Amino acid sequence: MDKICSIGHRGIAAEAPENTLASFARAIELSPDMIECDVRHTKDDNLIIMHDPTVDRTTDGSGCVAKMTLEEIKTLDAGSWRSPQYAGERVPTLDETLALCKGRVRLILELKEEEIDSSVVQAVRNFGMEDGVVIASFYDKVGLRLPNLSTRLVFKRLVWRYLPLTESESVQLVDESAALNASILGINYQAVSGALVRASHAAGIKIMPWTVDDRENMVSMAELGVDGITSNNLRLLLEVLKDIGAES
Repeated sequence: MDKICSIGHRGIAAEAPENTLASFARAIELSPDMIECDVRHTKDDNLIIMHDPTVDRTTDGSGCVAKMTLEEIKTLDAGSWRSPQYAGERVPTLDETLALCKGRVRLILELKEEEIDSSVVQAVRNFGMEDGVVIASFYDKVGLRLPNLSTRLVFKRLVWRYLPLTESESVQLVDESAALNASILGINYQAVSGALVRASHAAGIKIMPWTVDDRENMVSMAELGVDGITSNNLRLLLEVLKDIGAES
């Protein structure tokens, strides 16, 4: 079986508080191919790692990220909600995340806001990590602008689909993705079909579904010929890929 890229979702979210340095460090110990995380901006235009538009779900605070300063966000506990052992874990900045991961694991940076693309690219450049980072977004305009910001960074187009795609739907989606400079297509695993994999590969686009957390669907995705799998349960994913001879 062809090798499949292993991607830890928000680090290793099944075992550690998502999108924290603790989660990334624990994931790195398992040697995945990539780690995915989410980027947002604060009120004072700092870039932080946070999935939600508010801090409510993953910290002991409350409020909109874009209306809080970095100093305010750094006072929050981003670990206790997951486990007492992570009490005091802080929300990381993008720079802190890049510093931790440089030379250790490749990153997929999902831009949760369209207008932060140039700032994110500049941060990646500052760390000399253009070859170790993939820029991902549901905002298609990011893909169109990326070549002007960097000719080395890869764009992963994310799309909302939850039902298996037909042949014609697959071709249309892949054609749209190619026009947006996407080298990778990220989509919910429930939408992945043999037709989508064939169309993607015919266009030279890799297909990397999310978020696959059980053995049965990991094996199913592998059998369909996907190029990468994103999972909260990184430990299980690596075990499954080893078992079926698809580890990178």
